[in-house]
Amino acid sequence: MSQLAGRIISLGLRRYDRRLWPALAVQATDPVTTQDAVLRRILAQNATSTFGVRHGFDSIATAREFAEAVPVHDYESIRSLIERQEETGEAVLTNENPVFYARTSGTTGEPKYLPVTPSGLKRQTTAHRLVASLLNRHMSSTVFAERSS
Repeated sequence: MSQLAGRIISLGLRRYDRRLWPALAVQATDPVTTQDAVLRRILAQNATSTFGVRHGFDSIATAREFAEAVPVHDYESIRSLIERQEETGEAVLTNENPVFYARTSGTTGEPKYLPVTPSGLKRQTTAHRLVASLLNRHMSSTVFAERSS
């Protein structure tokens, strides 16, 4: 890659530094509060889905209540719900329609299709950008240190 292209990419990644890291730093100071807020948001967004109604999402306020109300599910126990949402577009597992279904290799049987929602995709994209900006920051400091030697 040319030096110019590398610098342009580095500048773009520095934008992510300025935009994304401050919020993450605040959230990291109190991860329990951050996790509680995320759980409440997910429950509120999906309270009227079939799964949310079945498990009383609208009356769950804490992680402990969630653990008591929603048993651990393996994929096979929710396969029919995923397939129903995919086939009908109904709000079965989530109120948000998936943008696609990520297919696993199916090492334990049939392939599994994991719904990826727009908000889930946005969170993944943000996480990837944070990692890329961190790597850029590390690489920039390493290159700078090597050039200074």
